[in-house]
Amino acid sequence: MSAFGILTAVLTSLTLMLTSSILIHGRHSKNEIFYAFTAIFASVWALGQAFISSNLILPFVFFKSITIGVYLAGDLAFLSFFWFAIYYPARTIKSLTLPLVKTVIHAFMLIAIIFWPS
Repeated sequence: MSAFGILTAVLTSLTLMLTSSILIHGRHSKNEIFYAFTAIFASVWALGQAFISSNLILPFVFFKSITIGVYLAGDLAFLSFFWFAIYYPARTIKSLTLPLVKTVIHAFMLIAIIFWPS
């Protein structure tokens, strides 16, 4: 593994630990929860990307599992940030119908992409 990969692994692991501790010991408002999930999934995504680009010789099944995990982490980071952006402004949300519909459609697309026969 290169120096860049090691540095990425160390920094993302540190971010993952700090964000997890904030999530565990925080006030648990919706803003904090969704922001913490965004940071956690982004850290997992970056760690997986560093692992994939490390030039290790891996069996195909293991590589495919890591690739799907990286895709899931990136997608969940997007969804967490989406919901964080909905709840972050201090305003009254009249209806959550449209965000819920978008999330359900996104979930069906994600399931279809992951389980599509290759």
